[in-house]
Amino acid sequence: MKRLFFLVCLVAVAIGVIGFYQGWFVATTTTTLDGKQNVNIVIDKDKIKSDEAKAKEKALELKDKAKDKASDTINKVR
Repeated sequence: MKRLFFLVCLVAVAIGVIGFYQGWFVATTTTTLDGKQNVNIVIDKDKIKSDEAKAKEKALELKDKAKDKASDTINKVR
């Protein structure tokens, strides 16, 4: 159970790091006059969807390359 919890936490941290790096999330802080700090997190859903579409397109390209390479290898063996 501890391993599953650790794995879930690790995946969440990885998504957060990748998200900040890719610009999916932006965190800003402001300090009020009475010394309190406000933290705002903005999620750019359009950027996430755009990157998802790019990733799907790239995966399809890689799949096609793998199929071509496999068929070339099979043809060489024959």
